[in-house]
Amino acid sequence: MDKKKISLIIRKGKAYIPTLAKTEWGVYMTMEPVYTVDLDDNALINSIKQLLKSGNTQVSNPSKEDLNHQPDPVLKAAKVNSWKKLSVGGATYTISQQPEGFTLEFYKKDEKGRFITDTSKTREFPPETNLREIVRIVLEDIYSHPELLS
Repeated sequence: MDKKKISLIIRKGKAYIPTLAKTEWGVYMTMEPVYTVDLDDNALINSIKQLLKSGNTQVSNPSKEDLNHQPDPVLKAAKVNSWKKLSVGGATYTISQQPEGFTLEFYKKDEKGRFITDTSKTREFPPETNLREIVRIVLEDIYSHPELLS
């Protein structure tokens, strides 16, 4: 099994879960569709399962011109025009599935307000872990930050 990766972007009580494609460079980029779901465990689990089942499509490396002229599907779904605006009152999590199990990554903001991995909070889970347990941990973190809910 190849590594499968999904991203959850939280803002104003919603989760934006984009399709992630993997470039030849090994970098993941957001693609359509972006699932917009309530912060409900069943809605999150169903969307995550669907994306993990379909996996990450391989795409060629985009040109700089493509990146500059392609609207970001997450920004479009969240109705904001920059990641900086999205990060205000927002949070990001990544769930990866590989043969060894699952990895849950939490993100924090750097001094410029950009999302960066908070390696101190990364959690590893065995392959038999129920996705509901991982989503429960994400929701606990979300609900501990009221600014993510409104």
